Amino acid sequence: MQIDRRSLFDRLAVFPRLGLADLPTPLEPMKRLTAHLGGPRLWVKREDATGLGFGGNKLRKLDYVLHEALSSGADTIVSGGVVQSNSQRQVAAVAAKLGLACHLAVYHGRLESPTPEYKTSGNAFLNRLFGAHLHDVPWTGDRNAAIRTLVGDLEAKGHRPYFVPYGVSNALGAVAYATTIPRSNRRQRNWASHQPLSCTAPEAPARRLVSSSVQPWQCQTRGSLGLISTPSPRGCEPMS
Repeated sequence: MQIDRRSLFDRLAVFPRLGLADLPTPLEPMKRLTAHLGGPRLWVKREDATGLGFGGNKLRKLDYVLHEALSSGADTIVSGGVVQSNSQRQVAAVAAKLGLACHLAVYHGRLESPTPEYKTSGNAFLNRLFGAHLHDVPWTGDRNAAIRTLVGDLEAKGHRPYFVPYGVSNALGAVAYATTIPRSNRRQRNWASHQPLSCTAPEAPARRLVSSSVQPWQCQTRGSLGLISTPSPRGCEPMS
């Protein structure tokens, strides 16, 4: 089915963004890994190069989501994630950049207990450096419940909090990813008829691997970035 990409681009352009992220991010060939595997041609989408707060793919989403926050008159950003969450780090960095207070629900229990160095290392340290207020909460299975509770508590104290869901995963966040389609399509024209493969790793450093010799499948991996080079990998879902 043919897609009117000009129409898609125009439709997406109506959604305003703040311009916080350095876009587009580079798409780099992984020549040595390709050679090591004997093919296929592999590429990496450098979502770690979005800039602010050491980068990450969530800045794409926050660019749109926090435009709405500022438009609504919010004075506080409220979000959350697991310990050492990359998403929380990016939320905290953007809030500092915009001069907004930041409260984060830090879920304990979904992952292994943090090490003794937890509070003075990694993203936990950066969150404090960015001025965020961290609230340790138990993991109950509902990833947004504690965030919404924080929003209610802050509203009761007279603040104007803006709810940013776990992973910045909402409709505006999806718009941010959709805006990559027209640009990616232009790049794909240089790859003949090959289509990209995208692999993402939740709560891992934001990287996207792209293979130019497989069909458009998307695969979610856990704990580390997966690499798939088969035409129809099991456990993967077609990209929309």
